[in-house]
Amino acid sequence: SGTSHAVDGLASGVRYDVEVVAVSDGGVESTPATDGRWTVCAAPAQPTTSAVLAETLDVGWTAVTGAASYRVERTPTGGGDVTVVGTVTAPTTTLAVTGLAEESGYDLTVRAVNADGDVSDASPTRSATTTALAAGGTVDTDGVAGYRIHTFTTATADPTFTLNAVRDVEYLVVAGGASGTRGTCSVLWGHGGGGGGVSTGTLAAATTGEYTVDVGVGGPGSTTITCSDDHEAADGGDSALGRAGTPLVVATGGRGVPGRGPGATSTGGASGTGAIDGVAYTARAGGTGTGQYGAGGGGGAGSAAVGLAGGTGVTSSITGAPVVYGGGGAGRSSAGFGTPGDGAAVGETAAAADRGGGGSDRVSGDDGYQGGADGVVVLR
Repeated sequence: SGTSHAVDGLASGVRYDVEVVAVSDGGVESTPATDGRWTVCAAPAQPTTSAVLAETLDVGWTAVTGAASYRVERTPTGGGDVTVVGTVTAPTTTLAVTGLAEESGYDLTVRAVNADGDVSDASPTRSATTTALAAGGTVDTDGVAGYRIHTFTTATADPTFTLNAVRDVEYLVVAGGASGTRGTCSVLWGHGGGGGGVSTGTLAAATTGEYTVDVGVGGPGSTTITCSDDHEAADGGDSALGRAGTPLVVATGGRGVPGRGPGATSTGGASGTGAIDGVAYTARAGGTGTGQYGAGGGGGAGSAAVGLAGGTGVTSSITGAPVVYGGGGAGRSSAGFGTPGDGAAVGETAAAADRGGGGSDRVSGDDGYQGGADGVVVLR
């Protein structure tokens, strides 16, 4: 006699057609009235997460009977507002979640939605924590506002750079500088070593994953060799940034010259090679000495050395204040030293640490010659 009835014993996520017939007191039945509806789906099982990076992660779950679509929600771990991050149409059971903050925790749930738009209970929660934006080298987040700077030197224990979000990555790749020479007594004074090559530029929209970093060492110096000993200046090592075994950016080490003997020269060492803002340049020749004068080394990407002066290196502000990299080493004469091309102190050992400058003759005494500076790789 009523006008409603609760139907139980049904399965979740199934469509049922319901028929109602009116019966008169005399037992006459009306034409059936029919309607249909899907029951609410069961809650999905606990989802899984994968490919967790700094700003993105992937969510996956198992299919639910009767689901027409799925809704993925996230909440900051520890509490906060629920955000619907996306809806996908069945039978798809995965979703890439974007717009996350680095090094942050999130609780993720999935709900099944039937064809009538009814939403299931939430699945059990799956928690995940995003990674840092990038890792590797010595990290500085305070040197330049809005940037994260990763510096790699020859002392870096694990020379790999891992990028965990697609970003433009500015780079400075500096090779090692060549050592200076002791020269030949009463014939030639010491020469400047060539500055390490310098490469600068940007990897536009660099993809996530691991990058390899090679930092060239400076040519070693000596505190024992005398002007009567035969020796050749040591070249600097190459520096490079690569991925999956393929070099992306390369800078070659500075070149040295013989100090005495048959190969002795009055020309300083040439610089290494590199590319400034993607434009390749050739090695810069060292300066030319006169008589007993030595000669400066070529600058990393600057002009050739002139006389005793080292060639001008490359100025970069990638770490904040402008710094000169890859300057040529100073030559020496009876009157003293020329000027190094990186602005370091005259005759300073290894020119300037981790800047790829060329070395020179020793500042004082009759023994030895100075090594070139190690290179450096900076990613911003």
